[in-house]
Amino acid sequence: MLIYYCSQHERLLDRQRSAWIDFSLEKMKKIKDLYAFFFPSANPKFSDYRIIETRCDECAQIGRQT
Repeated sequence: MLIYYCSQHERLLDRQRSAWIDFSLEKMKKIKDLYAFFFPSANPKFSDYRIIETRCDECAQIGRQT
């Protein structure tokens, strides 16, 4: 599963709602640490979870303004 995240604006793509939501870098780090601890990469069931750094809706809005 791919997790789309914009670290510049600390926003996460909620794929169920197709909307960007506020999600702090601190929360994202905690989640990454928990997955690394409970589901090491040797476990193929959870090895597909990856965080993809991408542009969010706020990045797009700023781009349209310039």
